[in-house]
Amino acid sequence: AARRVHALAGPVVSEIRRRVRDATGGLTLSAGIAPNFLLAKMGADVNKPDGQHTVSPTVEAVLAFLSATPTRKVPFLGRVAEKLLQEVLGVRTGGELLEAAAEAHCLFSRGRADQLLQVALGWCEKERGGDAGAMQKGISFSDTFGSS
Repeated sequence: AARRVHALAGPVVSEIRRRVRDATGGLTLSAGIAPNFLLAKMGADVNKPDGQHTVSPTVEAVLAFLSATPTRKVPFLGRVAEKLLQEVLGVRTGGELLEAAAEAHCLFSRGRADQLLQVALGWCEKERGGDAGAMQKGISFSDTFGSS
């Protein structure tokens, strides 16, 4: 069932993007279609400023996508951590980060290294479940508009 829903997502997202463009007189937007929020966010970055990218809901597709993704495009990985990974471990992609997981545990705190490994595997902490009745504590929204 999940694969059928995922297959429908591309045309639906294309239509939403078209409607936004028509309703706003040309405003563009990028979209990521993926099995979870983290991968969708990373996918939306692939075809900016006006495109969409799909990561199929298979382990192989997720790992292939992440293995080619530069570390600078990985959410939660700041400039300092990226510099450490590159200079100390030679890590420049998500795939290399996954290969250097043991070394990352020596370079970073356990919690930080675990977080990096989770990201390298495409695992989104937000979607683990938890208390379904918990009250939402925040909301995020961002805009990017070119100069006029």
